[in-house]
Amino acid sequence: MLPLQIKEELREHLKRMKVLHENDLKTGYGGVSLSYAIII
Repeated sequence: MLPLQIKEELREHLKRMKVLHENDLKTGYGGVSLSYAIII
């Protein structure tokens, strides 16, 4: 369990990161390229 203050800070951080990620997806930066050498 997290203390209430930290829990709320974490919730706000995750909200900000979700918005950032959604903006990245919209602009084409939400993916990652993987080398074929590591694909099984």
